[in-house]
Amino acid sequence: MPVSTALICFHGSKNWSGKNPGTKRRHAYSNLGVGLLGEAMAMKTGVSFPDLLARKVTGPLGLGDTTARLSAEQISRFMQPRSTKGDDVQAWTFDALAGAGALRSTANDMNRFSAKVLGALDRPQTALDHAICRSVAPLVGLGPRGALEPKAQCSGWLSLKLDRSAPGMLHHDGATAGSTCTLYICPEKAAALGILSNNCIAGNLWASTKLSWSNPGRQALNYFVSAPIQLGSRLETPDQAKLPSMTQSWFDDEQVVRELCSEAMSSIPIESI
Repeated sequence: MPVSTALICFHGSKNWSGKNPGTKRRHAYSNLGVGLLGEAMAMKTGVSFPDLLARKVTGPLGLGDTTARLSAEQISRFMQPRSTKGDDVQAWTFDALAGAGALRSTANDMNRFSAKVLGALDRPQTALDHAICRSVAPLVGLGPRGALEPKAQCSGWLSLKLDRSAPGMLHHDGATAGSTCTLYICPEKAAALGILSNNCIAGNLWASTKLSWSNPGRQALNYFVSAPIQLGSRLETPDQAKLPSMTQSWFDDEQVVRELCSEAMSSIPIESI
């Protein structure tokens, strides 16, 4: 098994019996595994992971606002992370295991990233395009008896095929203190849906439970099926101070969204980039 695959599928030590698990591939979601992969890459190249990411990925993709190290100007746009009660919380900043979720970004950059992914999947040309294509290849089936549907683990992404006749989706989400994000990309519809929020839903058990009950994957699929809007036509506003809830946060007026939030900085604790 390649080291990247092994680290992505790394088991936490509390679940390890100390015995050789054999050759059968097993799956466990692991921030530690992806963080260790980032550290291994940094040690191999002699370049810090944030700098390596800027050189190899975010720079070539034109993601100028996607970084682990904010400039003074970007700090002025960074949204204050909040708890689910609306209280200010300290944003997480860390260098160790940065690959597990140290990045900040904007709705505009997530829009741009989604367009780059869709373009690479449609017509790969560069080495980075081909790497993006490899990143969506299923590694472990999470369906019944290891089937690749309705869900499979890719290199960071989750591949979702919720219905046989429905379009497939790529998905990843995550959270740090006071920040939550999610991104769905639907190659068949050439569209993407993303939310950046300065509210830590994942840090609250009841909020996380309600989010799970809402079946966000099904909601995303319904959006792509019923409102197949081309990528870039609408942006998500992440600031809940301006809107009552994330579920009511779509604007039809793109200019309004751009003025409100498209350049606002938020944590994106996701490893798929």
